[in-house]
Amino acid sequence: MTWVMFSVLAVTVATAFRRRSDLLSPSRIYICVYSLLLAFYYLRLSRLQTPWSLTSTLLFYGASAAFLTGGLWIRILGKVKYPGWSLDFPSVREALIRDAGTIDWPWFRLVYITCIAVFLISFLISLDIVGGLPAFMKHPDEARIKFCTSTLLTSYTLFFGPISLMLGMVLLWFSGPSRWERRLILASIGFVLVLYLTMVTRYELFRYLIFSVTLYHYGRGRLRLRHVLVGLGLAVGVFFAGFLIRVNTDSIAAFNEMVKVKMPKHLAWASNIYAYLANDFWNFDFAIRKFEDGDHEYPRQWGMGLFRALLWNLRLEPELIQAYHFDTLYNESATKLKGLNTVIYVWHFYKDFGIAGALLMPLAGGLLAWKYYFNTLFKPTLLRVGVWGILAAAIALSYHTPLWELWFVYLNLFVFVIAHRKYKVA
Repeated sequence: MTWVMFSVLAVTVATAFRRRSDLLSPSRIYICVYSLLLAFYYLRLSRLQTPWSLTSTLLFYGASAAFLTGGLWIRILGKVKYPGWSLDFPSVREALIRDAGTIDWPWFRLVYITCIAVFLISFLISLDIVGGLPAFMKHPDEARIKFCTSTLLTSYTLFFGPISLMLGMVLLWFSGPSRWERRLILASIGFVLVLYLTMVTRYELFRYLIFSVTLYHYGRGRLRLRHVLVGLGLAVGVFFAGFLIRVNTDSIAAFNEMVKVKMPKHLAWASNIYAYLANDFWNFDFAIRKFEDGDHEYPRQWGMGLFRALLWNLRLEPELIQAYHFDTLYNESATKLKGLNTVIYVWHFYKDFGIAGALLMPLAGGLLAWKYYFNTLFKPTLLRVGVWGILAAAIALSYHTPLWELWFVYLNLFVFVIAHRKYKVA
């Protein structure tokens, strides 16, 4: 199966560079991400891995087919409604340049500077409370959590750092800065990025990377294979850097024993990487089997996960979890190994709405994603492309964590709408 998945990945990427094709369409993002990760999963390097149950297999591939079918449906309807339209990258870039001329850039810069200021103040508050930077402390992973949650306020405001990075890319590429302004923007982006790296938090950096790639792809120059390879290299570099900082030699040795990965001793460090690539899939099957066997403590959640961002901010989630034994975002009841507590998105829909939810929600997701994507390329604006960069990350990272359950994604969208104010026409 590994070679089958690699073949699917190769064909998907190869056909994406045709004249009217797009590597960053919702379906191609989905196929590329899941075929790549499944290719590694099917290596079956851990003795803990077992064949999926029939239910797990049908749910995952059924959900995947539903998502892709929703996209195909919208694509066909688009061709019927606009038979003469086709994707033209130069036209998209020209439309974005025209739209950039209508943006109130002084206001945009003010929003950008405000986001940086909020992040820096929050960073200094957390630094004072924790007494050091997580990357340089004895237990970086534990320090990271304390740093990010040092106060109720900073648990929100630290997320303005990644938002400023995204806004900075828009400024850099589309506001027409002078050479001095360009250097200043680059310096501010680099400064915030370095500070955020010391927090040993990788998830938001992956979102920033996907956003930047999307913005470049439509606004600066169409992605080529070399760009994809460089992007993957950066992603792997961020992952490895965070991994090497957050664990020590003793932790690696203990982890190797726990995950039982069949690797030579000189490659033992890679067992952690493999486990991170594979655990979301084995957690999925593990959770489904528990539910099938009745060996679980959590009931059907009927949308708590889908609306978790709202419930968390209203401080209702802890009470609901305690009162009804609902599962949390960290999937305690779906964790095969301690510390590896993420599960692919299908499980989140399944535990909320059952089999119907696991199939119908991806179908709805495919319809909505393709509808937004089609509208974005049909009438491109900087705001629409920026939002698509955020949504593209939601598809790519659905393997790890469902972004629609996280409040800061909605904060991203809100700030983007505020920042992209247009000049008033007399």
